[in-house]
Amino acid sequence: MNNPFENVEILKKEFEGASDRAVAVVAAAFLDEILIELLSQFLVTDPASDKKIFKGTGFMATFSSKIEMAFRLGLVSKQEYQTLHTIRSIRNDFAHELREVSFSAQSVKDRCKNITTPLEMVAPTIIPLSQKGERPPLPEIVKENSDDPRALFQETVITLMHVLGARCCLAGASSRSSPSGFSFAYEPGRVMLEHLKKNFERIQQLRAEYERMAKEKGKVPCDAGTDEKHDEKMRVLIQAQEFCTQQIEAAHAERATKI
Repeated sequence: MNNPFENVEILKKEFEGASDRAVAVVAAAFLDEILIELLSQFLVTDPASDKKIFKGTGFMATFSSKIEMAFRLGLVSKQEYQTLHTIRSIRNDFAHELREVSFSAQSVKDRCKNITTPLEMVAPTIIPLSQKGERPPLPEIVKENSDDPRALFQETVITLMHVLGARCCLAGASSRSSPSGFSFAYEPGRVMLEHLKKNFERIQQLRAEYERMAKEKGKVPCDAGTDEKHDEKMRVLIQAQEFCTQQIEAAHAERATKI
């Protein structure tokens, strides 16, 4: 994984002396790359297909699609998801508008204020080191001026880069792997049967808990007849799945004895 601290320093240098348009476009480009890293850390490893999904006409080629996928996979929080989309919308204003656009434009200014970083999430710019073994002074926490939309935007982007760096670490620790293939025709049936049984058991547990709570509060539980009809349907479905799975397994076992 790329060093998030190095990326932040590179971005800070890009911000220095850059136009408002360049700041918005470059910031989004950096975040786009980090999202690729985040998704790659979590998804099944297959470098050969990365270009197919993240570049060109791939289904996760756009900044928007990466944001959506990261959120739906549970890799970013709802707040991070919303902030990313706001940054994307600001980027779009600068990238697609031919006329002069700046952070002082009211619509841009309003969006920057909406995604301002809370003071509790502001990291110090400089962290003093120990000198001659002495305890170093605590770093100073400085919040950007609320009347400077560009500074607020840059602060939010830098904070988000740190956050997404942490998200990459978490994604790598819970990354997906390709499941083993099935070897026999009855194996998928066994998996579905186990799933049905667990779901049915869970429903009964939740119903018992609901009835207990209703009784404690003096309320009348839902119609028992409806629950019984549902339970009967589930039992029939489980029995049918179990019968079919057993028959498939038995058929293959008999076939094997004739070979």
